[in-house]
Amino acid sequence: MKILDIINKLLFYGFFALFLVFLFFDTEYGIVTGYAIGSFIVVWICSIIFKAGNINKNLLILISISFWLNIIGEFIFYYTKIIPYYDKSLHILVPIFLTIIVLDYFKSNSIKTSKSIIFFIILGMLAFWEIYEYLMFIFFSIPLQGVYINKIEVVSRIDDTMIDLIFGVVGTLGYLIFQKEFPKIIHSKNKK
Repeated sequence: MKILDIINKLLFYGFFALFLVFLFFDTEYGIVTGYAIGSFIVVWICSIIFKAGNINKNLLILISISFWLNIIGEFIFYYTKIIPYYDKSLHILVPIFLTIIVLDYFKSNSIKTSKSIIFFIILGMLAFWEIYEYLMFIFFSIPLQGVYINKIEVVSRIDDTMIDLIFGVVGTLGYLIFQKEFPKIIHSKNKK
């Protein structure tokens, strides 16, 4: 078993372990508990999609890392003075990961497409994420939009959404423009 496979399995089962720890031992972090089980389910579904879609399974680690960074942010960094721009850096990094995966899908399946199509696919994914954040606030009062420091809103919900989308566009365009500069390991041929 390759080291990448081991790391990926640790990240995957780590979501479930984190869920159990917070479910039974600490109810203060309800959002983290929900993210942990949600991340476990989403990564599991993504692994099925990757297998069916002939996508390099090594890239699944990018999905796991994205969710772990989100959990770490909720648990430690978000909306604190430690790293005030942590959330915005994720809104650049995660679209880069998504762009890598979508490009790999098209290349692996010999589907010719333009960079503009890839860009709009990622932009659509980013829009769906922002809609998810909005619905979580509307239906469950979970404040995923806006920036809060010590429970005080310092950036409005609409400004936060627009800034998130702008950073996502920057990440996606940045990767599409400079993709030849990224390591060749990401674009390996190993799909099994």
